[in-house]
Amino acid sequence: MTAYPNTQFFQAKLKNISNHTIQIKGVTVENTYLQTKDVKINDKSEKRSVSPNETINMYFTLAEKAEQNAHFYIVTPKIEYELAGKASSTYIDPVFYGMTNLTKEKLDDILKQN
Repeated sequence: MTAYPNTQFFQAKLKNISNHTIQIKGVTVENTYLQTKDVKINDKSEKRSVSPNETINMYFTLAEKAEQNAHFYIVTPKIEYELAGKASSTYIDPVFYGMTNLTKEKLDDILKQN
């Protein structure tokens, strides 16, 4: 697990080990309260294709799209892509979102609920 402040970029280093170009379609999180924003590949928001044997750095931020329902979340970003004409997806390592914003009061509240 990795913990990031709410305002920091998430970064993933990925390599295309196939013989085909991969078209990145998007990055999502399966969470009602969060969304991905500012997706960039190698510091460019317009590049969405990854050539065979190419290594890329993907960056994005997580942002709230609704008022948080929990003190923090554990989310697993999902990369949706197309390879050789077939739609597919993969998950990258889970991250904590909001964990670094915990205060003593919030922690006490969490402990009281359990």
